[in-house]
Amino acid sequence: MRILMLGWFAKRENSGGMEVHIRELCKNISDAEILLIVPKNSNPCISANNVKILEIPCKTNASTVDKVIKNVSEFNKNILKALKKSEYSFDIIHSHDWLCVAAAKELHRKTGKPWVHAVHSLEHIRAGEGTSSEIPQIEKDGINSCSRIITVSNLMKNEITKKYKVPKEKVTVVRNYLSIPRHDIYERKNQKEKIILFLGRLSLQKGVETLISAIPEILGAFSDAKLIIAGEGNLKKSLEKLAEINGVEKSVQFTGFVDGKKLSGLYGRASVFVSPSYFEPFGITILDAAEHNVPIIATENTGALEVFGKNSRITVPAQNRKELAEKIIALLSDEKKQKELALNAKKDLQRADDWEKIAGRTRDIYSELLD
Repeated sequence: MRILMLGWFAKRENSGGMEVHIRELCKNISDAEILLIVPKNSNPCISANNVKILEIPCKTNASTVDKVIKNVSEFNKNILKALKKSEYSFDIIHSHDWLCVAAAKELHRKTGKPWVHAVHSLEHIRAGEGTSSEIPQIEKDGINSCSRIITVSNLMKNEITKKYKVPKEKVTVVRNYLSIPRHDIYERKNQKEKIILFLGRLSLQKGVETLISAIPEILGAFSDAKLIIAGEGNLKKSLEKLAEINGVEKSVQFTGFVDGKKLSGLYGRASVFVSPSYFEPFGITILDAAEHNVPIIATENTGALEVFGKNSRITVPAQNRKELAEKIIALLSDEKKQKELALNAKKDLQRADDWEKIAGRTRDIYSELLD
């Protein structure tokens, strides 16, 4: 089997679940030949004998949505030119999000080959309603035109079928798994520090302003508590300003982008991991926290919670500063509860599909479409 994988790898500091998913699929679908197409200089960090990487010229820096759309359009045109020149033959097309829809659709039309389209998120989730009319139209085109949709949670499946009116049987849920290599994972240390950890892109979707706004109340209960915010994004400066406005800048640390053993070390220090997103299609960082034995508090609209039972995590409504503060305080006050949640979450995680099984499920979808 020959797979044409159309992907997009952002800069490391802006990368997320999609990049992890593509990387791990390529590493673990070992019985097929994969041609992975990515923007030039995106450095997907994949080394496997069955994977060939074709880098396509593409501008990846853009200051406006219109420029992003223009760059993506050029990328798709360049994909088609490169494939025509190389005369590469394939059995399956597998694209990811809206970024490669135009090329995938044209290749599907010309060759008749099955097209699997992975939807990791949607534009109204990432950026809010009304920020772009073109990107949702591209999303709709891909979702309606492809042979099969893969998405990362039942939460996302419901969102796709509701928004774009596609039959549920067209959408298959294939969840994510850990992003940190097991050899980089440190066990959580028992420390007296009260460390609240957030990890992710600093964007509107992630709800970090709600977490920062909860810190004054938390400091009223634990004056030595500290919030560590690990990540980069377009809201970083405004979030730093929000910490100052709330008078908590000395208790909030912005680390910037962190990965590898340094990231694992942050999990090792954390008393609680908080994911305050407005809507989180999955949330690999939640699984990484569970693997490090860190108790989890997450908002209700979070796909990764499908991996965990009710006794393995604490949930809060999105944008509810008061309830978030109360639940963080209650958990920081109860070491027994912290250990209980962490133990239960670790057991749930051990029952979840790892990347090898996820690759196998994806391979089964390919085979089904080819039969």
